[in-house]
Amino acid sequence: MRRCGMKVNVKLDINDTERDMLADYIDGETSKRLATRKDVNSFIQGCIDAAYELNDAPENEAEKLRAAGRSDGYIRGWLQVKQACQKK
Repeated sequence: MRRCGMKVNVKLDINDTERDMLADYIDGETSKRLATRKDVNSFIQGCIDAAYELNDAPENEAEKLRAAGRSDGYIRGWLQVKQACQKK
């Protein structure tokens, strides 16, 4: 979901170990690839959108998000935040 509003420029330092872990998480398997800026941005946007849309989640969120053209990183971020919020 894209909303008009504030553009956020957040300084986030992650090392290669963290980038590797995030890429593995996004890909769903171990790989030698490191997460790119685009991967990190997509993952964070998914987290933010999940928190925003938490109460409006459809039964099969991943399929709906994939059909809307969202990346795997976005979907994993979205689902991660949703799951964490439901535990509270």
